[in-house]
Amino acid sequence: MATNNPSDNKTNDRKKNVLIYGILILALIATWAYIYWDKSRNTQTQQELQSQVIELDSSKSAVKEQYQATLVKLDLLKTENDSLIKTKSKEIEDLKARIQSILSKQNTSQTDLKEAKSLINQLKNRIAGYKSEIERLQGENIALTAQRDSLKVQRDSLQSNYQTATAKNDSLHSKIKIAANLKAAHFDISPIHIKNSGKETTTDKAKRTDILRIQFNIEKNELATSGKKELFICINSPEGTPIAVEEMGSGRFMLKDSTEKLYTLKTTIDYQQGQPLPVTVNWKQSKDFKPGTYAVSVYENGERIGESSVKLEDGFFIF
Repeated sequence: MATNNPSDNKTNDRKKNVLIYGILILALIATWAYIYWDKSRNTQTQQELQSQVIELDSSKSAVKEQYQATLVKLDLLKTENDSLIKTKSKEIEDLKARIQSILSKQNTSQTDLKEAKSLINQLKNRIAGYKSEIERLQGENIALTAQRDSLKVQRDSLQSNYQTATAKNDSLHSKIKIAANLKAAHFDISPIHIKNSGKETTTDKAKRTDILRIQFNIEKNELATSGKKELFICINSPEGTPIAVEEMGSGRFMLKDSTEKLYTLKTTIDYQQGQPLPVTVNWKQSKDFKPGTYAVSVYENGERIGESSVKLEDGFFIF
């Protein structure tokens, strides 16, 4: 029967202990190694995440700057041609609202920034299109302005020519109208004394004068129209006042300047174009003629067409 050696038992115990300690030490080393590796991995992950955040912030800032630059271009276009931009305002405002919504997010992802960049590019393309259209419209406007200025010069030239022609025509028409006026000439104003027998004799004495016989010729005129013409005879007394007695047929007529004038008597003639016409009228007043010069004027169509005068002397007469 074998017996246990105490020294062998101790040796076996020590081996067991060494093995246990070795296992524990290896386990501890493995734990420390895992902890170190895990910490290193966490640190790397944090650094990567931090880099991503920085990159996102940088990208977001770049997108914002790009967006602001695009808005500046849009404002410039509004200044150049606000009416065109107003017609496109809805699609522009829609794009701006979508971009602003993305950039206003607290946590912006790469997907968000990618969408924002795409929208900004769309906005840029819209603005480029508007700019091209504005430049085209400005070109057309310049051409239209030049055409308008050219037409204005032509219009002014035509207007000036028209005014010149009108002035010449008016002047010619006025000359023709003046030339068409009747002319009274070759006046013969005779103071007439009527005897009891009815016989008429001429006199130069005021107290012997019973009537003034006014004779003149209407000269031939190729421009004057044929027809009835009303002549107004105005006689002024030696004092220079118009002689007008309503009971004797006197009255008023209108001059060319629309003022009224007293006439002494009037007569109607039947004028034939291009033919001279002798005219005789008598003026007999209810009171004696005074000595002095009597001025006689003939008017037709509001204008004076002839004038003359006669002087009556003072003196006694013998029957």
